[in-house]
Amino acid sequence: AGSHKVDATFNDQLRLIGYETKIEANRLEVTLYWQAIAAPDQPYTAFVHLLNPAGELVAQSDVPPGQGIFPTSAWQPGDVVLSQHQLDAPADTIANDYTILIGLYRPIDGVRLPVTDAKGMPQSNDAIEIKMMNDE
Repeated sequence: AGSHKVDATFNDQLRLIGYETKIEANRLEVTLYWQAIAAPDQPYTAFVHLLNPAGELVAQSDVPPGQGIFPTSAWQPGDVVLSQHQLDAPADTIANDYTILIGLYRPIDGVRLPVTDAKGMPQSNDAIEIKMMNDE
């Protein structure tokens, strides 16, 4: 489930259970570990947004979990599937307080799935924040 544990639930269907991050030169790699709680009724796309200390979007990656080979609409409860994201990161990403936001959306209309944290609290902007750590 990744080096770093998470417990974020998206629309009572999918859970983000862990992640790993790796920074090389100006590239940020994020691997997300998703688990199906229920059989999702449609395909979703995962997004990773990198925000600078001012809260501005500086890089993003949008990839279907399973890299499009195993769409969420085919998942069954208990399935664990990865999504791998690569972002061009500013050179000062490690030295500064950058934020990583994770979420899921419907590609047909761009609507994000609501997300709650481990305590069941709804998250603003339908995204969960994770910490950047270099898991080399």
